[in-house]
Amino acid sequence: MFLSAVLFTLGHIISALLVYFNHRFVFHGKLGRLPILSNLRLLHIEHHRHAYDEKRNEHFEPIWVTLSLFSVIALVGLYINISLACGMASFAAVYAYRHKRIHNKDKDSFFSIHHRYHHTRNAKRNFSGIYPVIDRIFGTYEESRTL
Repeated sequence: MFLSAVLFTLGHIISALLVYFNHRFVFHGKLGRLPILSNLRLLHIEHHRHAYDEKRNEHFEPIWVTLSLFSVIALVGLYINISLACGMASFAAVYAYRHKRIHNKDKDSFFSIHHRYHHTRNAKRNFSGIYPVIDRIFGTYEESRTL
């Protein structure tokens, strides 16, 4: 039971770190210029262009991105550990919910202010999206108490 809880937590943390590194080095970095990743980067550019306007919900990720994500989680569950895969899935669910809320309804929470700073003030800071502690760990955190 304890090991399952540890692996679940580890899966959640690993997914949070993968999202951070993808956001920093693919969406905003040189890796996004690679031909295989360039379409993802372009999709993210649209996300920034319409982050808070009336078109903000028109540029969802393509279905193949979602299917790829769930395929990876399923393979981890089948071949590595189901608790780890459930932790990864829990991060995907929390991220999807919180990120959509930040762009639509939530304007005043700490998480929203942190993320909006990335979109409106400095796109080279606050990459973590929903866990600002990750930005603190990797030195990309920038204070964003008010906007």
